[in-house]
Amino acid sequence: MVLFLSKNVVTFAYHIQNSKLYKMTKRTKLFLLFLFIVINISAQEFAIIPKPLEISIREGSFILDKSVTIQFDESKKEVSKIAGFFSEYIENMYDIKFENSAGEKTIQFKIISRSGLDKEGYLLKVSENSIVIIASKPNGLFYGI
Repeated sequence: MVLFLSKNVVTFAYHIQNSKLYKMTKRTKLFLLFLFIVINISAQEFAIIPKPLEISIREGSFILDKSVTIQFDESKKEVSKIAGFFSEYIENMYDIKFENSAGEKTIQFKIISRSGLDKEGYLLKVSENSIVIIASKPNGLFYGI
C-alpha cells in the first residue's frame, strides 16, 4: 500500500492540531460535555396540560393494547361519562376497545372525596400493569385523562 500525502493534507492536519479547539484543556472539554448533558436533560419536559405540580419519574412503561380493561363505578354518572369519553377516544384513534371489567392490565377511574385534592386536581399513578386516576371531583378525573 502506498500513501501519498499532498502538501494541502499535511497543512490541513497542521492547522487542526494548532487550532484553539484542539488545544483546549481536558478540564474545559469535560466542562463543555457536562454542560451539554445538563442542557439536554433539562430540556426534556412532559407535554402534559395543565402542567402538574409534581412529577416523579420511574423506570417502566404501560403498554396500551387490546388486553387493557377499564374500571370505574358505573353508578356514578359523571365518572361513567368521563370513562366513556376516554374509551371512545382511544377506540377512534387507535382502534382499541375497552371493557369495564377486571383484568391483568387496567385503567381505573376513582373518585375519592377525602383525597385532599381540589376540584380540578388529580393523582395519576402509572405502573406496568395499571393506570390509576384519582380525583375528588369529576373535573379532576377529566384533567387526569
